Amino acid sequence: MQIFRLQRAFLAWVVLSSIPGCLYAQSAPGRRQLSNGKLLGEVPGNPRTINNFPTAAAVSPDGRFAVLLHCGYGAYTSGEKQSLTVLNLETNELRDFPDERLAHDAKQSYFLGLAFSLDGRRLYASMASLNDPLGKGKGNTGNGIAVYGFEKGIVKPERFLPLAPRKEVPQKKLRRAAFKDVTYPAGLSVGMSGGQERILVACNGSDEAVLLNSTDGKIVWRFDLSTYKRIPGSLPYTTVMTRDGKKGFVSLWNASTVAELDLARGAVRRMIPLQKPSARLAGGSHPTALLLSYDESRLFVTLTNRDAIAAIHTGTGQLAYTLSTKLPGQKYGGSDPMSLALTSDGLGLFFANAISDSVGVFDLSRATADGQLPVAGFIPTEFYPTVVAATENDLLIGTAKGRGSGPNPVAMKKGDDGQPEYPYNPAILLITHVSACKTYTQPRSTKNKYAAKNITLMIQNNRLIPRRTFLRGAGGAVLGLPLLEAMGKILPSASAKAAASMQAAPEVQAPVRMACLYFPNGVWEKTWFPENPGVDFDLPYALEPLAQHKKDLLVFSGLDKANSHTGDGHYAKTGNFLTGLTVKKTPGKDINVGGTSIDQLCAQKVGQLTPLPSLELGVDPVISGIDTAVGYTRLYGCYVSWRSAGMPVAREINPRMAYERLFGVLRASRAARLARLNQKETKSSAKKSALESRQAEDNRALLDLVLEDAKRLRGQLGRDDKFKLDEYLESVRDVERRLEFFAQPDTRPWHPEAHEEFDLAAPKGAPSDHQQHVRLMLDLIALAFQTDSTRIGTFMFANDVSSKNFAQLIPGTSGSHHEFSHHQNKAEKYEPYSKINRWHAEQLAYLLGKLASIREGERTLLDNSMILFGSSFSDGNRHDPANLPIVLAGRGGGKINSGRYIPCRKDTPLCNLYVSMLERMGTPVESFGDSTGALAIG
Repeated sequence: MQIFRLQRAFLAWVVLSSIPGCLYAQSAPGRRQLSNGKLLGEVPGNPRTINNFPTAAAVSPDGRFAVLLHCGYGAYTSGEKQSLTVLNLETNELRDFPDERLAHDAKQSYFLGLAFSLDGRRLYASMASLNDPLGKGKGNTGNGIAVYGFEKGIVKPERFLPLAPRKEVPQKKLRRAAFKDVTYPAGLSVGMSGGQERILVACNGSDEAVLLNSTDGKIVWRFDLSTYKRIPGSLPYTTVMTRDGKKGFVSLWNASTVAELDLARGAVRRMIPLQKPSARLAGGSHPTALLLSYDESRLFVTLTNRDAIAAIHTGTGQLAYTLSTKLPGQKYGGSDPMSLALTSDGLGLFFANAISDSVGVFDLSRATADGQLPVAGFIPTEFYPTVVAATENDLLIGTAKGRGSGPNPVAMKKGDDGQPEYPYNPAILLITHVSACKTYTQPRSTKNKYAAKNITLMIQNNRLIPRRTFLRGAGGAVLGLPLLEAMGKILPSASAKAAASMQAAPEVQAPVRMACLYFPNGVWEKTWFPENPGVDFDLPYALEPLAQHKKDLLVFSGLDKANSHTGDGHYAKTGNFLTGLTVKKTPGKDINVGGTSIDQLCAQKVGQLTPLPSLELGVDPVISGIDTAVGYTRLYGCYVSWRSAGMPVAREINPRMAYERLFGVLRASRAARLARLNQKETKSSAKKSALESRQAEDNRALLDLVLEDAKRLRGQLGRDDKFKLDEYLESVRDVERRLEFFAQPDTRPWHPEAHEEFDLAAPKGAPSDHQQHVRLMLDLIALAFQTDSTRIGTFMFANDVSSKNFAQLIPGTSGSHHEFSHHQNKAEKYEPYSKINRWHAEQLAYLLGKLASIREGERTLLDNSMILFGSSFSDGNRHDPANLPIVLAGRGGGKINSGRYIPCRKDTPLCNLYVSMLERMGTPVESFGDSTGALAIG
């Protein structure tokens, strides 16, 4: 296995010319002749040994670990068992986890399938069996999916999901007798489908794909993929699912076809032929690996027997173009691409050539309309690379035959049954770590027209610093940075073409961010909705605070949540604010909001590009129990972000904890160490002084801890970047000062009167001033977006049914917010109700002002953001989920035509807006929630 360090801020590729049968680098210390006749030179980096024959790799959702599945005979180092190998991408530590069920005499084996659960806490691996397919024998599993617990790089077997054999065979087709009960699960993929996590499995031995629940193994759909008279014949290889869980694809190895599946209806949508054989006895194209582009507009398929990669339009099923994986000048066949990976920006497509012992890469930004795109370059590998995976900074390559597979030094013996005994002389498998900037030169040869070429692995401008640069300090303190010009040219939008020269500064496109801000209890409609549609609208009383940002707003009316009309009270409206699906009426044991929320659906894809996939903030603690008036659990009113239908995402309500989580000031372990020191140290003044010194260090602000690194970086920056860095550090310092101020006891001799019976207690460590608490949280969202620490955030101004008393903040609002929302058309109630609506708009204006003040190239951070602001119903007196009060601020990276009031047609689903927002986040979906299409906001 090999790891190659890649810099995300720019894109340039290695180009390796070849001499047939000889791949090596001139910079290597030497070459040697192998026993099998191969001439071997060192590949880049530092090789490390792993278990036999990696066939699959999976990267954890948080990007910290990579896991490999080994389906060969187990090496001695793995106890002669198949195993999962875990690589810690932060520490480079490598650990092997052999499975006791997969020894050399086992009746089952790993095959091709490996994937993480969506939350990263489990691994799913396919186990296949021909000899005991139903797992009747002692210690045998049969065919199914092995489920492992995964925590901090540790793998533990958890349970097994058996796959029941295929019972029905299509008319006029025959099942091969040897495969009567055999499903033989191969490749698999995991996604959200039907509101829960499901696994799509390619069943190699039964010519079908199976969709099953990951929790209980219940089979939801079986898809017949047989294309020949006898089953098995198509030999399904692997699968991939779209993010919305409605569509799946399966490669059919022996049918030269990819099947497209409708996962919602359980039907095969179409069969997509890919270079089928020209004659009955000719070889097929053998589709193997599948990979969706990040926008899911293209499906890449390796055609192993055609030395090619097919790119398919996912919308039409038509072939977009075909890419050749052959080495320069290669006329004969035999590169055999078997695995695919994309760089974090989606522009670099890696492929592993098993036969030509190399990994190649295409720069997709240079593709022409007719798909003409040569390989940008090749990276030499050890023998037979079978797995390639990419993280933000690393390229991982697993090779199945290591440095050589020459003759075994031990004579083959026979066992008691007369069968040959495997001598356990496995090939060496390697992990290599290579610098991002190193030149490899092919040795001179007068017989090769590609000889004597100086080829560069990666070109780096020494002025540039990586986009993922952090300021670091004592105690593990880490502080992200804003987008600087030294990280590359900042584009206002996607570049139409690549840089004119490889020596030019790389182009960096500022990403789009999305925040969803929720406020409770609805609005007084008469002071919320404008009158004149289009650009000539006036902001009514409640929205007047947004006047300065009017050109950056879309104000909507007419949006609806149809699935909220059947539920009583607040909770059926709040729980699905960001899902749009039906909230299950329950006292709390089996909560269900119908599916994943828009923020978490987005985080599943773009969240892997940032240190935090998403940031969830609030100000009120979670309230449990049942609202007996309506029969719903109060938990529904405490969450708007849902990882799955039954799994809410916890909110952070303490600004200090949110700040430390965001910027990596991890003091917990040091506090424990101080406690131990306190117990051991004597009362001597010297030791007491040492302890006080350590405590003082713990209390230092984050900026103090990283100040030296900031000074060092500042010396590398130009004038504009220095100004931007100083401005950013001052904004961080401002948040720290305010956190410190509110952490001190309140010594004021006088306080205004308050009605405590209506006031929620501020969480420990948070400001007692509600507005300051809210604005600190909004500042953290702005800082998180500015530093690209995350691109997705949610914030709840309060739990639903909030009885917050705003008397200290807004004159004339003494009383309960919730009570005011039930105004009964009485002025003494709807007037303070409207004032509270206006206060919430003031806080939005505060955030928008922050974002608008931060420059990102030719735009501002607000230009590159989408800020959704709204409540889960309109008139609080009626709990009406129609005509929702929704505002969208920001320009979505230049893809939103702002500055308008849009009165939508009555009953237009709110989810239509969510579909449009997902598209602008680079995570398009065909549908979301109860959507009927996309809302026109461009």
